[in-house]
Amino acid sequence: MSGNTYYAVSAEQLLSRAQTTLDEHVTSSATGRCLACDSPGPCWRRESAVAIFSRSSRLPVRQPGASRPELTDPYVPSRPDWNCKAPGCGQPWPCETEKAELLWTFREARLVLRMYLAAHMQDAIDDAVRHPFDVDIDFWPRFLGWVPSVAPHPAGPEAGSGPAGATGFPC
Repeated sequence: MSGNTYYAVSAEQLLSRAQTTLDEHVTSSATGRCLACDSPGPCWRRESAVAIFSRSSRLPVRQPGASRPELTDPYVPSRPDWNCKAPGCGQPWPCETEKAELLWTFREARLVLRMYLAAHMQDAIDDAVRHPFDVDIDFWPRFLGWVPSVAPHPAGPEAGSGPAGATGFPC
């Protein structure tokens, strides 16, 4: 009698692989994109790993702060002086490194970036009122003035939408 030999992956190995996938394919709270493959929302790999855990009746191990880049970013402001906390930096926040990181993180969400920075600017203004700084700070250029303008909407008047004579609409 001949028989077939089947090799199966153990449940523990399957859950271990699913956990690794969940750890790598995290959806950023800032951009809504997968940090590993840059696809929008939870990517198909993450969804598959979640399905494996749901069938096993076990919960995955959570990584606190994994989806919030601002919790793991060393280029955060110190308060109340609003200088960068990163080792060896100490520049006014946001420093050049943080500006580049923010532009990359929010590359498809400039409005959200402006809202994020406006909230920080309001906190800095509140801190300046409570703890007067030794130097004057021009808040607008420091927090919002460096963010590039929003690109015109791709479906502008050239595509037949919008009011006649308009030159484009901000996203």
